Amino acid sequence: FGRHGDLSIVYAALMARARDGALQKQRLPGGGGLAAPPVGIPVTWLSDPDGEQPRLQLCVAAHPSVCTNFEVRGILQRLFPGYNDTVLGAQLRISACVQTMEDYCPEVF
Repeated sequence: FGRHGDLSIVYAALMARARDGALQKQRLPGGGGLAAPPVGIPVTWLSDPDGEQPRLQLCVAAHPSVCTNFEVRGILQRLFPGYNDTVLGAQLRISACVQTMEDYCPEVF
């Protein structure tokens, strides 16, 4: 698919997001409290299901056009559980998937 990731570039992009308070864990109630300038990102911020993990997993996909397929297969329900209780849940999850792939993934990778 022509995708690759230079880990030093990925790390720098994630650190920049951490400095901006833009990581998922920092947006949760209580925030992450990562001090500026940060010297590292806690592993749990990247690996937790309510952290960066869902978005990083989507970045492995080839193209945003697969988001609908991911919804049908139940993948997005697991990655975006906050939308599971809404009437428009499927559409919100697909939109979140597309936005992640179009905005977040190119910025980080």
